[in-house]
Amino acid sequence: MTNNVFGTVDLVEIVFSLFWLFFLVLVLYLHRESKREGYPLVSDRGGSAVVRGFPDVPPVKTYTLAHGGTVTVPRPVVEESLAKIRLT
Repeated sequence: MTNNVFGTVDLVEIVFSLFWLFFLVLVLYLHRESKREGYPLVSDRGGSAVVRGFPDVPPVKTYTLAHGGTVTVPRPVVEESLAKIRLT
């Protein structure tokens, strides 16, 4: 008794291929979401470096916090470098 679906392709091959497709999509999604924080990259030469790569930076997302506030990421304002802050 064989579990062939279409000639030489059996059910195990289909499930295994679907698993790898799901895993690839999951890795790409997580890599894209990891670009929310820390982008755009700040260059040592001043300004921001344009580094896109694949997949591209995700669109802006607004989170509602438990106390009622909101946080937007990636932040539209470039934060000041710690080297520029004067400690006295």
